[in-house]
Amino acid sequence: RNTIRWTYILAQLYDQQKSYEQALSYYTKVQKSNAGFELYFNANLNRIRLIALMNGQKINRKAQLLALLRDDKNSEYIDQIYYQIGEFFLESESYTEASSYYSRSVQASTKNAYQKGLSYLKLADLNFKYFKNYLKAKTYYDSTVAVLPKSYQGYDLILKKDQNLEYLTKRYEQITLQDTLQDLAKIPEGERRTRVEQILAPALMTDPAPTAAGTNFAPDPALPATNLSRNATQVSGSTFYFSNATALSKGFSDFRKKWGNRKLEDNWRQSIRVAAQANTQNTLSPGNAGLALNPDDASPGTTDNKSQVDAYLASIPVNPVLLESSNQKIIDSYFEIASFYQQELNDQEEAIRVYEELLTRFPENKYLAAINYSLFLAYKNTNEEKAAFYRNVILSKYGSSIYAKTILDPGFNIKQNEFDAIVNKKYNDLFDLYAAKDFPKVIVEADRLIADYPNNFLAPQFAYLRAIAIGRTSYVDNLITALSQIKASFPADQFIVPLVNENLAYLEQHLAEFKKRKIALLDFDPNEPRFMGQAPAVIAQQPLEKIAQKPIGPVPQQQTAVVPSIPAVTKPTISELPASKPAEINPTIVKAAVKKDNIFSTEPATMWYYVVDVADASLTLSSSRFGIGQFNRGNYPDHNLRHQLKEFDDDQLIYVGNFSSFEDVKNYASGITPQLKQIMKVPETIYSSFVISKENFDKLKSRALVIQYLEFYKNNYSNE
Repeated sequence: RNTIRWTYILAQLYDQQKSYEQALSYYTKVQKSNAGFELYFNANLNRIRLIALMNGQKINRKAQLLALLRDDKNSEYIDQIYYQIGEFFLESESYTEASSYYSRSVQASTKNAYQKGLSYLKLADLNFKYFKNYLKAKTYYDSTVAVLPKSYQGYDLILKKDQNLEYLTKRYEQITLQDTLQDLAKIPEGERRTRVEQILAPALMTDPAPTAAGTNFAPDPALPATNLSRNATQVSGSTFYFSNATALSKGFSDFRKKWGNRKLEDNWRQSIRVAAQANTQNTLSPGNAGLALNPDDASPGTTDNKSQVDAYLASIPVNPVLLESSNQKIIDSYFEIASFYQQELNDQEEAIRVYEELLTRFPENKYLAAINYSLFLAYKNTNEEKAAFYRNVILSKYGSSIYAKTILDPGFNIKQNEFDAIVNKKYNDLFDLYAAKDFPKVIVEADRLIADYPNNFLAPQFAYLRAIAIGRTSYVDNLITALSQIKASFPADQFIVPLVNENLAYLEQHLAEFKKRKIALLDFDPNEPRFMGQAPAVIAQQPLEKIAQKPIGPVPQQQTAVVPSIPAVTKPTISELPASKPAEINPTIVKAAVKKDNIFSTEPATMWYYVVDVADASLTLSSSRFGIGQFNRGNYPDHNLRHQLKEFDDDQLIYVGNFSSFEDVKNYASGITPQLKQIMKVPETIYSSFVISKENFDKLKSRALVIQYLEFYKNNYSNE
């Protein structure tokens, strides 16, 4: 018997190496031997496949496979037969038929979890590569990584693809959620509680399989029942699932009939994986498909229903301000989805569809220049007429934008990067004068730089150093005038102007004390009223933490792209960090187990940092740290945030804290990340940012560990 098994393994090896004649010979030997039925069956299945492959007898192959289905002896192997028929149709490029048979294979896999995982993987790849249905592909990848063992070849690649598609899923969910909340706002107030209670009822767990926006397909019995986003354009009216009381009632009854009173709990798929690896039956449960207040919180079945209903009601946009905020979340989600299709998936057709849907729903939004440029790029190689249309829109309506300049001069981006590097150097030189307390020269140089580079992106910061230098050499009235000029000259600035407003408010509050001085801003004296723009100690707040390490290879530089990038965090700058924030309601989706890391932990933490990693230990970061201090004083004046420096031989980490929760540090990141180009006086290609718990931060002692954490962060936090 061992000889027969080794013969079968040898056939598999030849098969993998595409030595089909040798493989067929050994499969035939196994088939003609006294092998057990399972080995005999698989050898015969492979013989049929190879004969068809070698002789081109595809019709014969299909007929032989269908004949196997009619043989009662093969009843335990129907899932494998369906899978092979699916392979036949896939090779014939009959993708719809292939999908049908892979789905049947999933349904028939009652004992062979490995086969179920392979069929899920085929369904995922079909939806990703051919049907372009990324949301449905995401659910199949979810199931694949939940069922297949980690030892499966290519498992890590499948997991990464699944996690990348999570980016899309989150944003489609946000669109659906906000549309649903806006629908609720349109019904009479007295009816809202009843409707919300209906939405949060256990019947929600039978929500049908998702459809990608703009793509309609029938519910697939093989698709795991997870509550992904419904088509955001179809959630209102009678088609909205929760508007149909009959569907709710029937769905709940059917669910209980099939699954019983299954407990809702996190990480349900991990237990399935254990069972799968033991080759036991693993029936994929619908999981946490209810609407939870927070994806990390307990599920609706385990929390107080009234509190949940109250929180949901509080999230309904019942006034123009809340409606505007809700619409902005939808706009942001559409823009990020389209950018992801265009840049990450290189799916120009789907990117076009989403961009144009965004323009149809919200013809006035803050991304208009970027959207029109992205549509110009998407159509450039396929539709000259459309490309010309969007090119003209950019040049006529957004002639001063970076997009128009790039169209007129393809080398503009390179020139702009060179110009930005010059401006950064000029600012660093000016800051060195400020740090040396040569304030008269700061004023002279700032005036010259503003005249020589009137429209540069650091102009407000040149003007601010000039104003502070005036404050260190003159009366308070002159300081107030200089600060007021900044507001008048740069009204749209979101970095320096908030700080200027705080400075002016402080001066007004303590004007009597400042009037007594001949010089408005003195060297720091604890007995004097503190001026927010003062504090030269910002330059050296904390002793540097120096950790000696052997040099590691340089970090690859990022490529600058003109196409609007997909922001890690996209919320607008916030004026203050909320002490407590009402929980937003987000649909909970079943997540596959994240990739584990032997060093870093996802355990709850009570202290978090925002980190900017600069991959060059030779640079002086005083001016960049000063910029972070300016941002903190302008936007978080009452939060006592500190920024410190941690150095390796190759990297410097500027870390800001302390934040008491992940939500707080995320909110901070959403405000500061879009401003980093103005804050960091070093090339954009050598720094990156992330959030991290203190426990994990303390483990960062080399560039290699920073790189490892960035991968860990992407796998565990980047979609939150």
